[in-house]
Parts: sequence; C-alpha cells; structure tokens
Amino acid sequence: MSTAGTVTQPRPPGFTPQPEGTRCRLSVLFSDLSGSTALSGDMEAEDYAELLGALRHVYTAAVAANGGTLVRIQGDGMLAVFGWPQPREGDSRRAVEAAVQLHQDVAALQGFGPHGRHTELRLHSGIHAGLVLVQRGDTMTGSLELLGMAPNVAGRLSAAAGRDEILVSEDCLGPDLHHFEAGPQRAVAIDGDGSEVLARPVLGRGQAI
Repeated sequence: MSTAGTVTQPRPPGFTPQPEGTRCRLSVLFSDLSGSTALSGDMEAEDYAELLGALRHVYTAAVAANGGTLVRIQGDGMLAVFGWPQPREGDSRRAVEAAVQLHQDVAALQGFGPHGRHTELRLHSGIHAGLVLVQRGDTMTGSLELLGMAPNVAGRLSAAAGRDEILVSEDCLGPDLHHFEAGPQRAVAIDGDGSEVLARPVLGRGQAI
C-alpha cells in the first residue's frame, strides 16, 4: 500500500503521551491584576514579590471557600475551575461568587505600592462554562491541563474586562443570573474570525444568594 503524501513526525526524546483524560462541563474563572505591568515597574522587586504572595493567599482562600479547584497561579493572575472532580448543581454560580469575593478581597489589600504609597489594587476577570477535556497537569500547565474552547473563552473575557470588571458569559450564568446584580449584555470577540460570545458584567451579589 502506498504511503505517498504521508509524513510521520518523530516524537521528541523522552516524550510520553498523556492519558486520554476526562471530558466534563466546567465553569472556568480567569482573574488578573489590572495595571500590573506599570505597578511592577514602579515597585522594588522585594515589594512586588510580597504583593504576589498576598495575591496567592487571596486566590487560594477565595477559590477554596467557594468549592473550586485552583489550577494555577501565574505571576499576578490565576485560573480556577468549578465542577472538578465532581460536577455539582450551582458550579457556575459558585464561580461567579468566587470572582466577586476575589475582587473584594484584593481591593481590601493595604500597604502595597511604589515607594510605600498606597495603591488601589483591582482585578479583571472572565468566566465561561463549557465542555473541557481534563488531563493530569505538570509544572508548566498547573495542577490540571484544560483542553477545549471554554478556557480560551474565559481567558478572552478576562482580557476584555475593564478594571474591576467581571465579565460572565450568558451560557455560564443562565438561570443563576438572578443571584447577581448584572449590567447590560454585550458581545465580546473571542478570535480573529469574527466569532463572538454574549456576556454581562457582574456588579455584585443580588438579593437572592
């Protein structure tokens, strides 16, 4: 049988294929510190390291308090999922609750800023829910490796969010919208081909929690 036109690429030395992984629906939360590039440039390295330590503490505590799994912390940003290893009713709501708590707790941090000045710290966050292939993580990917569109969309929402804004896709909020005070719906571009996702900014907790 002819194999013309078929090119087999050799595997890199030491490469071990990942196991197949588990497909499940997760709610994915990305959060980043707003204005971090300018802030890190104005601060002494030791002071900025102390700030990162404080952020790690806030991230870890808020995700755990809302039943999520912290996938990785990278610099001043973090990625967490809700619904792993066991999906539960209300995973998306808990992801949004975690984001609201994160924004409040980071805004409450005191004593960080260039030359000892107080700086108002704010996050920008994005949340989306969808089918994800979950594989075992490593030192590069974090505690889990997440494959699929959902993490990409959550990351794009975070990038599109303004200072102190939580952008949540309509697919994620669904019937849980009434738990929160939310702003008007808007379309957010998620790639260069014109694809968009509908999202709302969550302004805080509503009356029904």
